[in-house]
Amino acid sequence: MSNNNHNSSKEEIAKLREWHVEDSGNSIKDDEVIKAKSPAKNSSKVAPMPPPSNTKRSSKLKKKKTMKEKIEEEITLIESEIIEEADFVLDKMHYHQSPYMRQTQNGSRMVGGAKPTNLEKYNKFESTSYITPDTPKEEASLMRMTKQLWQQRRAFLWVLYGTIGISVSLLISAILYLCGIIEKARVKATGYALKDGDVAQAYLIWVGSSLGMAVFAASLVVLEPAAASSGIPGLIAYLNGVDPKGGKSPVTQKETSFTSLKTMAAKLIGMIASIPSGLCIGPEGPIIHISALFAMYTAKIVQYAESKLFPSHSYHASTSETRDFLATGAACGICTAFRAPIAGTLFVVEEAASFFTTNHLEYTFFACLAAYWCQWTIGLNLTGTDATLAKFQQTTGYFCNLDSPTNMLGYILMAILGGVMGALFNQIVEHLNHLRAHHVHKSAVKRILEVVVITLLTGTAVIFLPQFAPCTSSDRSIMMRDGSGCLSHEDMSQISHGTVSDKYLRSLFNNTAMEQCLTAKNLTTSEVFKKSNYIFSNLDKLHEEKGSVIAEVSKATDDYIIIDNIVEQGKYIHLHYEHFYTCDPYSHTYNDMAMLWLNGGVKGVKVLMQRGFPHMISKQTLILFLIVYFLLAAITAGTNVPAGLVVPMLLIGGSLGRLFGIFALETKKTMCASYEPWNPEIHTDLYYWEMIYRWIIRDCSMPDPGTYAVVGMAAFMGGSGRITVMLATVLLELTADAGMVRSICYTHIYTYIYTLLMMLILIIYK
Repeated sequence: MSNNNHNSSKEEIAKLREWHVEDSGNSIKDDEVIKAKSPAKNSSKVAPMPPPSNTKRSSKLKKKKTMKEKIEEEITLIESEIIEEADFVLDKMHYHQSPYMRQTQNGSRMVGGAKPTNLEKYNKFESTSYITPDTPKEEASLMRMTKQLWQQRRAFLWVLYGTIGISVSLLISAILYLCGIIEKARVKATGYALKDGDVAQAYLIWVGSSLGMAVFAASLVVLEPAAASSGIPGLIAYLNGVDPKGGKSPVTQKETSFTSLKTMAAKLIGMIASIPSGLCIGPEGPIIHISALFAMYTAKIVQYAESKLFPSHSYHASTSETRDFLATGAACGICTAFRAPIAGTLFVVEEAASFFTTNHLEYTFFACLAAYWCQWTIGLNLTGTDATLAKFQQTTGYFCNLDSPTNMLGYILMAILGGVMGALFNQIVEHLNHLRAHHVHKSAVKRILEVVVITLLTGTAVIFLPQFAPCTSSDRSIMMRDGSGCLSHEDMSQISHGTVSDKYLRSLFNNTAMEQCLTAKNLTTSEVFKKSNYIFSNLDKLHEEKGSVIAEVSKATDDYIIIDNIVEQGKYIHLHYEHFYTCDPYSHTYNDMAMLWLNGGVKGVKVLMQRGFPHMISKQTLILFLIVYFLLAAITAGTNVPAGLVVPMLLIGGSLGRLFGIFALETKKTMCASYEPWNPEIHTDLYYWEMIYRWIIRDCSMPDPGTYAVVGMAAFMGGSGRITVMLATVLLELTADAGMVRSICYTHIYTYIYTLLMMLILIIYK
């Protein structure tokens, strides 16, 4: 225990002693001698009195001295008890001493329970009370409320929260639309240069535009430091009773506010510049901060308008209700960004606010629904039907989500690996942010210089890393090899004309009346039935040679077949978000590394989650991308631009999961006795693939790397953020695949338990 703690304890004990003596002096106030000797009354205003000579009075004084001695003994006993208890508390429970309290958020007011670097500044923070004040004014206000006024007030709140949802959705939709336009223009200009084989020009276009936008965003952050990074920690602090400061601007030397209008404007404009700049960041964090502040100011405007229109029934929000407006705004921001109203509501309940009532839950969910409806309407008119789907819509069906106990074991291993990676990511980010706080943030020049260096590193990786990836042929084997056909209608149409009944097709082309009609018109049957004969000959041959295998693996009760279109379509296909880089676009090749780097963050996530294309991205590409992007995202997190971490976490977790899924696929091949090694001469025949091969893949429960990509996202984000319910919900809403409930939820729980065990082991070790 430190000397400061002992001194503070002694000061409290001295005050307690003074109170006791003063109280006892009031009971024997006729005795001036005791007043003169009492430590609490030893002041310049009380003169010491000579001892009396009266013997009778002396005996009274003796009795009273005995009473004083008893009081002194009592005070001494209390003093020893206080010191003993203080020693126990300071030695066993204080966050400076206990390793457990240092490692948890419950150990002190600091995030992570770490010792404050500036104790004087730390002690100035005071919590905001959200309890309704027990004052005559408040009581009188409540007494005036009748049943009708309460109903009017509740109706007004429904309107207010609906207005918040719509206004936040309009703002965020506009921001994302502008970011999309800028990003698309940069990607297109760089692609034109790469198409001509001019990598140097592509580098200048990409890095030059990135530098301009990133430096502009950093300049705004230098003026308003609270606009940096995501703003989610500050928002959580505010929702839990602490009004965080924005920090002192190194340019103006003025203190800034986390909730000011200037902060919101700087973050909004800076986000439009930083998000499409190509850095390893995402828009979700700044969206949450902007949405919360915009909701607060929207509520103020609505209340002001109501006070002018209905002065006799004007509504004035309390401190706790102002906090609720920010929480609802954050939820609406998540809803608009992810198209996930339930996840937006759960974010506030689980992660952001500790003070949450049932009424506020209803208002927030209503506001999220209003935001979702508004975003859906805007997207439908601007981008078409894609805006009505989930943001990362996944293909579902009979040949998708081929789970088995073995695959569930893979999810557990994925959860452990994702938890380790997430914890490592947090450690790197935390140490780098400490270095920034001590060596970078005090200087405006250093802040901007840091952004320049990170932008140059990122731009170099984006342009030159795809050179290490070969040009890959985009033939139909990408779909068919180790794939069961978990494909959308759009993808399936690239290799087939569709599905039809075998019996119906045979009856159609064996119709005697049709042959007579063709003969009457001088048309030969060979011209008309050429394709049908090709189909029937292939099917009959397969049934003759592999009839027992077909009956064993397919177990089909119908006779539907897929009609091959290789004659019309050819053997090549088009991939979603394919990028040629410097490959010849007419040679039907693509660069898988460029698909991850040069399409933008959101499209990169969609590439990793793509199902039905098991070998679209090679293992070598995934390993290199994972290592480089992990380091760049960790370095960029916390830098001096408005930035979020959701998209980087999805890319890291997705690449980790897809890589793990490829290894799981290779392992499962050795465990399944009926698996047939890929033979292009046999298995590229669509009829063989449809009637035999895909059924073998399904019966073996071969994992799809795209499914494992989603599991990897859940594992990494769970290990980094230690969020369970909200994160599982947002991934389910993002993919629109209810079949992923098992894998996602189990992975979250396994990751959460594993990270807690890791923390416990570290605590015991320390």
